[in-house]
Amino acid sequence: MVAALIKGKRIEIHNLDDLLKVVETSRKDHESLILIGEQEERLEVIPYHDEQSALVSGERLERALAAAGAWKDLVDTEQLKRDIYESRGQAPRPNT
Repeated sequence: MVAALIKGKRIEIHNLDDLLKVVETSRKDHESLILIGEQEERLEVIPYHDEQSALVSGERLERALAAAGAWKDLVDTEQLKRDIYESRGQAPRPNT
């Protein structure tokens, strides 16, 4: 089951109409919402209104900076790049 959190309230999403209602509420109320997948994965959706409201707020900036290093030490980035090139059948770029 997919759900959304908006204004602290969890709303189950059963179909596209449910999703559209939640997105419209988010847009109308200028509230971000969090979509929650079947495995409890989360995606935050932040409505865009105009140039002024698109500026990064202090809270949003703090969250972005906190997430910036979230994958550090979880993945060997050099091995990941080798795996990607290998799966594409391409040689990696030479180091400069």
